[in-house]
Amino acid sequence: ISEKNTKYALSLKKMLSENGVRPAVDLRNEKMQKKIRDAELEKVPYMLIVGEKYWWTNELRDAYNKMQFKTDVVFTGRLAIEELKYIFASALALTYVPYFEGFGIPIVEAMSCDTPVITSNITSMPEVSGDAALLADPFSVDSIKDAMLKITYDEELRKTLVEKGRIRKQLFTWDKTADKLWNCIEKTVGQ
Repeated sequence: ISEKNTKYALSLKKMLSENGVRPAVDLRNEKMQKKIRDAELEKVPYMLIVGEKYWWTNELRDAYNKMQFKTDVVFTGRLAIEELKYIFASALALTYVPYFEGFGIPIVEAMSCDTPVITSNITSMPEVSGDAALLADPFSVDSIKDAMLKITYDEELRKTLVEKGRIRKQLFTWDKTADKLWNCIEKTVGQ
C-alpha cells in the first residue's frame, strides 16, 4: 500500500458500499444482520459506506444503533475524487447492489482501481459489469451475503475478477464516450 492510501487502509479486508445508504446492505433487516453474523462476516473488520445518507431514515438509524457490530460499519460521508480513488484501491471489494440505477459508474471506478465488484443482477449492472463482477439479487439477503462471503474468502476469484475488470473497463472510457457523442451530433446535423 502506498503512503498516499495508507490513511484509508483500515484493513485490507473491508467491503466498500458506494452511494450512501442505498440498501446495498439493508440495516433495517434483522434477517440480514443475523445472516451476516451467522456467516462470520464480522471477521471482516470494516464496511465503509461512502456517500451522503440520502436514505437515512429514523428506522435505519434505529436499526443501525441496535446492530451488534455497528463499530465495524464506517460512514465516510461524501468524499473528494482524490480520496475516493484511494478508498477503492484499498478495498477488498465494492458491494454495489442497487434496486435501480442508470449506468453504474462506481463499477467502472472500482475496476479502474483493481477492486473486485459485487453488483446487482438487474437494471444495467449486468451489462456494465459483464463477467467481471459477482452478481447478486438486490432483493435477496442470502444472495448478497453469499456474494460477500465468496469474494471475502476466495482469493483466486478476486484475482480473476480484477483481471476481467482490467479488460472490461476499457469499454468505458471518456474518449469513447466523446467519440460516440460526436458521431451522434454529426449524424443529427447531417439529416
